[in-house]
Amino acid sequence: NVLIKSTESDRKNREIRELKDMLEHKSAELEEQKKAVNELQQKAECSDKKYCKEIENMSCKMFQLTNQVGELEEKLQLAASEGLQREQCYNDLLGEYEKIHSLVKAQDTSEDGGVDLQRGQGEIGVDNTQLVANNSIAEDQGCAGALLEVGQTKDLSVLHDQISLLENSLEAQKQLNSDHQQQYEDLLQRKGETEARLCNVEQMHESFVTETKQHISDLQADISARQKLVEKTSAVLEEKEMQLQTLSERLENREAELQDLKVNNKFLEDAVRQLRLMSGTWDSEKKDMSSMICSYSKKIEDLTEENSTLRNLSRALE
Repeated sequence: NVLIKSTESDRKNREIRELKDMLEHKSAELEEQKKAVNELQQKAECSDKKYCKEIENMSCKMFQLTNQVGELEEKLQLAASEGLQREQCYNDLLGEYEKIHSLVKAQDTSEDGGVDLQRGQGEIGVDNTQLVANNSIAEDQGCAGALLEVGQTKDLSVLHDQISLLENSLEAQKQLNSDHQQQYEDLLQRKGETEARLCNVEQMHESFVTETKQHISDLQADISARQKLVEKTSAVLEEKEMQLQTLSERLENREAELQDLKVNNKFLEDAVRQLRLMSGTWDSEKKDMSSMICSYSKKIEDLTEENSTLRNLSRALE
């Protein structure tokens, strides 16, 4: 019975060691999972800050590009208005030049042509004065000054030079308008690319946040399951330890009883040995007594026979 209890105790100890090893392994896994969750949360926070910073920078850039596009649109509108004014001035000046040129040709055929030329130039002066009043551009002021000079000097070559300058100014204005238009298109393209990139970054950020939250949720669920398993294993281990303690106490009681039985058995063995020794002594004495009894019996028989002989002899003597 004690041997069975000892074997059961060994089995319980082995089960407890296995449970402790499993509990230690699960606890280590649980700590690793918690560490992974903390690292993932820190990484998510850093990535979120990075995405938010990038979105903020791109939003600021979008704001700047929008302002630049607005400013460039205003410049384009202003340049278009100036171009129209320059072109109108050019057309007016060209018309007056042609009128003067026609009057000059007519001067060769008629003396009255001079008067008409002077009258036409006077009209040109009036028209040029009105054109100067309506034109607000600095370059056009030079054009208006040229018209006044034509009215005053009656010099067609000067008017022709001013027309050439105005043509060059128109070409420069057209080139400037073309440059502004190209800048405007480039800005629109950059704005579109920035908007697309911003939208892509926002989608990536949203996807990253969703995936990270799901991953953290899965890890937390796994941690919760492992925590429950650890708690269950701890409860089983505690129960096994209590069973082992109870079994150990019972084993100690059985060992104490066994020790008492061994002591009693030793006492009984000593008593049996003593009895055996005493029995041997009694056997020897019994043999001696039997021998003595046999001797005494023989003597009695001899004495009886002798007594009978003596009685017969006595009777015979009588």
